[in-house]
Amino acid sequence: MGTHLRWPRAGFLTIALFLLACTLPARAQDAPPRAAQEEAANRAERNAALELYRARLVQTCAKLRGYPEEAQRQGLTGAATVFLEIGADGRVSEEYLAKSSGHGVLDTFALDVLKRAVPLTQIPAALHNSAFEVAVVMVFALPQNEESGGVQARNAAPKAVHHRAAYLQNE
Repeated sequence: MGTHLRWPRAGFLTIALFLLACTLPARAQDAPPRAAQEEAANRAERNAALELYRARLVQTCAKLRGYPEEAQRQGLTGAATVFLEIGADGRVSEEYLAKSSGHGVLDTFALDVLKRAVPLTQIPAALHNSAFEVAVVMVFALPQNEESGGVQARNAAPKAVHHRAAYLQNE
């Protein structure tokens, strides 16, 4: 009888499973880049929506302008950084002062203006039904007296006062 090599069935099965196992990681490696791309696209969409919301919030704050009378009389200026946590329901769930303006009256006013602005600010669709955090810098400045080059005298009533809101970017 002729001799020819016969593979035992168990041996063939082992080799087949080994070859299959060797090909699985290559297939599995295809999936993470797709998942990572989708995740990156979702993150980019969310960041764009956050930027849009911040811009809208700043516009709303500008419409609610004002300057605390006490701060105006005392010639107080400064910048307060406020972080707002917006819940999935679109309401402020927490607010806190991240950086003080150096004056309690301005800090309190900044917190108040932002809390009033949130319900008036349209939330982009990509942020609906999700909680998010927003940082806004409120800058309080009095007009400068052109003659002295400085802030107007504390006893003189300023002709125009303003505050400006800016925002921080996600990093």
